[in-house]
This record gives sequence, C-alpha cells and structure tokens, in this order.
Amino acid sequence: PTFNKIQLTDNNIAIGHILPEHYLPATEAIIKEAINKTKEHIDFIILDWKGCGISKQREELIKLIEKLGLEWKRSDKLNKD
Repeated sequence: PTFNKIQLTDNNIAIGHILPEHYLPATEAIIKEAINKTKEHIDFIILDWKGCGISKQREELIKLIEKLGLEWKRSDKLNKD
C-alpha cells in the first residue's frame, strides 16, 4: 500500500522494483540484481521503514545501499522533503 500511494500521489517518482519483507535480510546480490534489471537511472532507493524488518536488518540494508553508492529515502518522509 505504501508504494501504491507513492505512485498515485507523486508523478515524479517511478518505482522499478519492490523487495518484499520475506527477502530480508537482503543480500548484496539481490540488491545488485534489482539495480541491473532497472533500465532507468536510479536517483534513490525508497525504504518502507516499517516494512524493513527489525532495526538491525534496516541498518544492514542502509549500509549495503550506501556501499553500492546509492542514496536512500524513507517512504514516510518523501513528501516532507
């Protein structure tokens, strides 16, 4: 529902892939596969904060995203920037 709301309310954001919670903890290989299958330029990764599992999993995911040189934003903060 979070990503549907983003798609319906923000015309400047296109969502390429959604990683379900059951894929957590995410691996570098999973993230790279999503990146490589995205044809468009990736400006940032959207994190559904509550859907990112426990705090430790969220921290590991953020470290992985940053290691890959990508920016991330919380879904609940998108319209507040």
